[in-house]
Amino acid sequence: MLQLIRTASGITDASIGTRLNLPVHKDEFYDLTQTINDLLGRIEESMLRQKQFTSDASHEIRTPLAAIRGTLEVLIRKQREPAAYQEKISGIIQQVDRLDRLLDQLLELARIESGITKPKHEPVPLAALVSGLHTKWKDAVEVKGISLSVRIPDDVIVTGDKLFLEIILDNLVHNAIKYGKEQGHIFIQWHEGPGSLSIRDDGHGIPEEHLPNIFSRFYRVDPSRSSSIKGSGLGLSIVKKLADLQSIALVAHSKPGEGTVFTMSFPRLFS
Repeated sequence: MLQLIRTASGITDASIGTRLNLPVHKDEFYDLTQTINDLLGRIEESMLRQKQFTSDASHEIRTPLAAIRGTLEVLIRKQREPAAYQEKISGIIQQVDRLDRLLDQLLELARIESGITKPKHEPVPLAALVSGLHTKWKDAVEVKGISLSVRIPDDVIVTGDKLFLEIILDNLVHNAIKYGKEQGHIFIQWHEGPGSLSIRDDGHGIPEEHLPNIFSRFYRVDPSRSSSIKGSGLGLSIVKKLADLQSIALVAHSKPGEGTVFTMSFPRLFS
């Protein structure tokens, strides 16, 4: 027992990987030691996730800051024409907007994970909700020549939080637009039998080995921050957490070259 106390009291954040030696006999002390080891394991896993999150967040913030600094250093080297200043300043504004979006998403994640964000459980007319969001998607789909098809009966009413559902659908559809192909198609369809809504695109798709990780924070199928498709890697993480809060089962299926489909299965419907 004294050895158990001595070892446990010496464990710090720097030695969180330490585990207590299990007693020879499977008695109450054995069970206590095993419980402490399990607790240490959970704490270690949480600390590792926190360190990884901090590292990823720092990287994401440094990237636009480095771009802003580089642009400003170029501008102060010599006098330039007004058009050149306008071009460079426009680039800086884009990077500032990127930082602003990232910080908003980080704040939203913090609210969700702290338990501050509480969902409502109210009847939400699904067709009207999607129709209200359609104008937000209009310009983006027109730029890529994507056709957007919505097939949701007017009488479909689901249980959820209207604001959270808007955030989920907006993220999923913008994701489909972002990764969809030029002149492609996006289908938003209600499935009466299982009571589910699917958002399907015919874009490049996601390799099978990446699918289990797409809802993780900062995860990207293309790990390069210099990818032509910009993003923070937080959108799907927020979407999954908001879906879980409302007991909505959210799953993704994809095949490279065929596209991706996200399906939301609702726990209860209103008739």
